[in-house]
Amino acid sequence: MTPVQLRLHKLKLKMNASRRINRGEVMEEGRRMQDGGKKEARKIKKKDRMKREEERRKLGDDTMGVSASDAISRQNKKEEKDKRRGNFGWEMYNSGTQHRAYEKRMGGMVMGQKRDTRTYDPSVSSDTTDSPAGVARMASDIKERRNVSKRRHRTELEGEDVTSINERNKVFNKKIKRV
Repeated sequence: MTPVQLRLHKLKLKMNASRRINRGEVMEEGRRMQDGGKKEARKIKKKDRMKREEERRKLGDDTMGVSASDAISRQNKKEEKDKRRGNFGWEMYNSGTQHRAYEKRMGGMVMGQKRDTRTYDPSVSSDTTDSPAGVARMASDIKERRNVSKRRHRTELEGEDVTSINERNKVFNKKIKRV
């Protein structure tokens, strides 16, 4: 064989080998895609999960490696963050949310004597008078709540002309005046 023929023969052998490899890959891909690629996706997810777990172990971020004090401090931080967020949407009607609001309102109040609920009967009890200090505290609390609601509500100035029917219309009229 001449050198050119030898070279051509080697190239044909390489092409045949790559055809064989390619055909095998096509067949393997067909088997993988036979179930819609779900099996392959599961394998990939499993590899990714194992990789993440290995990284966590290296960093020491696994939950079994966390001390109790660290776990408690994380939990407390999360609870504080949840408290600061407040209640949105339908959460304001939940019984738990309403109870927290009640506790917050009662926080500043000074409670009187605790009565034994097992023996206390309001129809029999002659102690129905309220102390003047308790009445004054309740009145001041009610006045404070009214003041808070007034602070939140913007009132119109007394001498100002009324040119709008509602807040949106008022803003619209202001924009027109600027133009």
